[in-house]
Amino acid sequence: MRHIRFPICYLNPRSIYIRQSPTVLLIPRTGGTSGANFAPNFGKLFAETDYADPVYVNIPDNNLADIQVESEYVAYAINYISAISGHKNVSMLSWSAGSVDGQWASMSLLFSIRGQ
Repeated sequence: MRHIRFPICYLNPRSIYIRQSPTVLLIPRTGGTSGANFAPNFGKLFAETDYADPVYVNIPDNNLADIQVESEYVAYAINYISAISGHKNVSMLSWSAGSVDGQWASMSLLFSIRGQ
């Protein structure tokens, strides 16, 4: 699995360029990485079907820092993946602190793009 490093987060968008399935960001639990959380289950399932393209989001410090800061990484991932996939909608699959990150990121994005 090839990971691409960005200034504020780590993504593996390999399938974005290959398939046209809806994109799903896989956001890890508290103290974990996305690959460890999702590669053996949802990541494997999505990679083998045309239901969704899995994109692994690895948050620095294994999602153990300030939740507001961690959600900014998720918001960046949503914006980035949406931009490189032709501004398609982006779904998220998460658990534990990743769920809070995703909810907070979604709300911050909603308010940040309201006037656009």
